Amino acid sequence: MLKHGYTTVGEFHYLHRDRKGERYANPAILPERVIAAARRAGIALTLLPVLYAFGGFGGRPLKGGQRRFASDAASIAELVGTLRDRYPEIRLGVAPHSVRAVDAMQLTDIVAAAHETGRGQCETARRSSLEEAPPGASPSGRPSPVVVHA
Repeated sequence: MLKHGYTTVGEFHYLHRDRKGERYANPAILPERVIAAARRAGIALTLLPVLYAFGGFGGRPLKGGQRRFASDAASIAELVGTLRDRYPEIRLGVAPHSVRAVDAMQLTDIVAAAHETGRGQCETARRSSLEEAPPGASPSGRPSPVVVHA
């Protein structure tokens, strides 16, 4: 990337659990590896842990490979706080995945957590398409394609 003029990379970090869907003993282990790789490469990093609470609209449970992404607003806020304390030079934010994977309460909580970190960056990892949303999936009946900047 550096050879082609890129100076910064944004990492939407999804993997919060092991292959069995269990929490890591150190929740920061994989983000710390990403940080170490960026340092070795000499590229600036913006790390955005992804909030992924549900397997679909209506609060459906996570299935299969989605279990590795399992998180909630509190666990993401705690991870960002840990990383902020250990790596103050790294740009941090949070990334709610989509309106099908995060409900309104989780979104409210994660935006508040982004403000509390002092970093205030909140980006959606994925914009849900209108076609994938069932009627009544959001207060307007359609997913919002808005990117939230806290």
